[in-house]
Amino acid sequence: MYIGKIYSGYAFEEMVLGRSSFGCFKSNNIGGCKYLSFKEAIKMAKNIQSKLGWNSKKPPTRIAQYLYSNIVFMFKNRKRNLKFFSSVGTPLDLYHGVDCFFCLKDKKRDNIVTIDLTINHRKIKSKADIILSPNDIRDDGQCQKMLKNITSRLLYTNKEKKHKIYHFYHKNRNG
Repeated sequence: MYIGKIYSGYAFEEMVLGRSSFGCFKSNNIGGCKYLSFKEAIKMAKNIQSKLGWNSKKPPTRIAQYLYSNIVFMFKNRKRNLKFFSSVGTPLDLYHGVDCFFCLKDKKRDNIVTIDLTINHRKIKSKADIILSPNDIRDDGQCQKMLKNITSRLLYTNKEKKHKIYHFYHKNRNG
């Protein structure tokens, strides 16, 4: 997928997820953004989607629509249970390093795959399950591998999943 030159992390987040109207900053707890546990932060991010101008089944940007539609395609018979959430500017972003996440509702639980958006294509450490850079979106081969990676993680049922960190395509990155 073609995307132009990106000059800042915020610009990349905005390109992928749209402009976030939910602004909070660690330094002064604006907007009730005190620290929340991972589980509480996921719940909050899910509950404020309408305030963010985000539809978890019809994302507002071309890139988010591309990501969501490709994952939905892989879950043909379970697509009604799949949602894609933005968490930019929320405690999930600020304290847990998660810019967005997919959630596949299962009978017993929600399977969640978290994504950290970054312009640093050499980044190898993250609190999120997947690190996604502009290079990962530009290269169709890498993008397809990343989509399959997300799909397989959504099906992963290990109770400790949240504590395991995975990096998309890290071994084949330059540098």
